[in-house]
Amino acid sequence: MLTHPVIIPILLSIGLIGLVVEVLIPGVILPGVIGIASFAVFFIGQILAGYSGWEPILLFLLGIVLLVIEIFVTSFGILSVAGIASIGGSVAFAVADAKYGVQSFFLALILAGVATWITVKRFRNRGVWNKLILKQQLTKEEGYLPTKSYEFLLHREGTALTPLRPAGKVVIDGERFDVVTEGGFVEKGDSVVVIHVEGVRIVVRPASRQEGAAAPSV
Repeated sequence: MLTHPVIIPILLSIGLIGLVVEVLIPGVILPGVIGIASFAVFFIGQILAGYSGWEPILLFLLGIVLLVIEIFVTSFGILSVAGIASIGGSVAFAVADAKYGVQSFFLALILAGVATWITVKRFRNRGVWNKLILKQQLTKEEGYLPTKSYEFLLHREGTALTPLRPAGKVVIDGERFDVVTEGGFVEKGDSVVVIHVEGVRIVVRPASRQEGAAAPSV
C-alpha cells in the first residue's frame, strides 16, 4: 500500500508541505513533525518493498539539515533550494521508477507552493521572511538624531577665526563652524558670508567681494 502510485504523491505532498511551513514559521514544530513522519513512512515503504537502500535517506537528511540551517541563517533562499533539491534527489533514488518519483515530487512541490502562498498570507507577521525586512525606525525616541542642518546659516555673515586655506573655522553669531571657501584664501579676522550649504558642508566667500565676481588668484 505504501508504494502505491496514488499513495506516494500524497505522502510526499504532506511531507513537503509540513517542512515548508516549518521553515517559513520556525518554532511551530507540529508541521515539521508531520512532514518528517510522512517522509519516514514513504522511505520505510520503499525499503520494505526492496526498492531503496539507506543512501537516499542520507541524501534526505542532508536536505533536512540545509532547511534547518536556513531557519537560523539568512541565505536568501539558497539553502532552501539546495535542501529541496536534495530531498527531491532522495525521492528519485528511493522509488522503483525514478521518472515517476520525480513527477510525484514535482506534484508535491506544486502543492507545497500553494501552501507557501497561504502561509505567507495568513502568517505574514510571523514568518522567517521578516528577517529580511528592517523594521526598526531611526526615531528621536529611540535615541537617533538626524544629521544637523546648517541651512539657517545661508547668507549669514561671520568672521574668520583661522586662516581659510581654503578650509578653516569661522565665528557666526558667537558659534564656531567648520567651513571652506569657494576657491580663494581668506585671512584670519576677515569678514565672510555663507553662500552655499550642502548637508554639513558650509561654503563661504569674503564679505567684501560682490557675488559673482571672480575669486582672487592664489
